[in-house]
Amino acid sequence: MNTKEKTQLSKIFKIFIFIISPCLAFLLSSCAHKILWEMPDVFEKGIICPKWEEKGFYYSDFRKILSELREKSGIKYTQLDVIYYQTNINSFEIFPINSYGILKNKNAQITADNNLITSIKNAKKAGLKIVLIPKIKIINNEENTYSREDIGFSNEEDWKKWFTSYEKFILHYADLAQKYEIDFFSVGEGLFMTLNRTDHWQDIIMKTKRKYSGNIVFTCDWNNYKIIEKWPDIDYIAINCYFSVAENYYSPLSEIQNGFDKWNSSIKNYMETKREKPVIFTEIGHKKVLDK
Repeated sequence: MNTKEKTQLSKIFKIFIFIISPCLAFLLSSCAHKILWEMPDVFEKGIICPKWEEKGFYYSDFRKILSELREKSGIKYTQLDVIYYQTNINSFEIFPINSYGILKNKNAQITADNNLITSIKNAKKAGLKIVLIPKIKIINNEENTYSREDIGFSNEEDWKKWFTSYEKFILHYADLAQKYEIDFFSVGEGLFMTLNRTDHWQDIIMKTKRKYSGNIVFTCDWNNYKIIEKWPDIDYIAINCYFSVAENYYSPLSEIQNGFDKWNSSIKNYMETKREKPVIFTEIGHKKVLDK
């Protein structure tokens, strides 16, 4: 990529907090700083570190990798994702995968507090601030037909059961976030079909505030962030940006930039004129594929 193309591409990301992928962070750490070549220092750069295997974040060189990325790329944050599961989109119980003994799932993201705590300490020793995001995944979903966005129920009693289970899940990590002085804590990610249950969410947020004194966020995608703008007790709206920026695989750079500009303008206008809450960007990713 020549200098002109790099300059053009850096402009595309002008309003985003840039989050690089975990693959780049762990597999290509020696050159990951090249991805962030022209991002100005005013951006709060960071990396996402999800758990992709049983050991989670517990690598002997985890702190070294983070330190190298901070020095070479100027990252200031690391986002630690922790995964719990529910069986399907209409089930109530939320659990860590290893409590059911399902350890051989090729996509299992094992949640273990001792590994997470070690990673928090290592990230802090590397000089980074931390964003902690607990998430839910669906087990009976081999063809990726459903996601956490589709979790929902047809009657009030079932909603109460689910939120009771979710509250227990999220408050466990609120306690941990307070104890280890996490900078940002997300009380939810996605969960689109639940967002109109304002009273339930407000109750969880207030209980979280009693346990955790840091910054509380709710993490949305680029289509539904306006739904939660009037929730009074969250501190930030966090947006995951995976919107489409081009029509096809062979789109030229100019078309990709125009695709970004459309979304940039919409989000920037919201931030400048209508926002009830400050906005941060927790994820951004665009996959180059031949088929949609």
